[in-house]
Amino acid sequence: MRTPWLSLLLCTALAAVSGQAIAGETRARQILDRFEHANQWRDHVMVAAHRAGSMQAGKTLYAENSLAAVEGSIAMGAEIV
Repeated sequence: MRTPWLSLLLCTALAAVSGQAIAGETRARQILDRFEHANQWRDHVMVAAHRAGSMQAGKTLYAENSLAAVEGSIAMGAEIV
């Protein structure tokens, strides 16, 4: 009885992870398309995070260009770092 539950749990976890990976790939493809075909996206303003958006309201949040700063920039909606 234990094996079916573990299998179900593993399948559910794998499905969730693969769904996030596909969503991330789709988002990355959309950003790249907007960047490569900017004239077709004239009504869209791309958000860029200079130095990976390490500061906010004059306060340092993360070390410049660190992985934490890049992740924070993505979480804030930056499309280009």
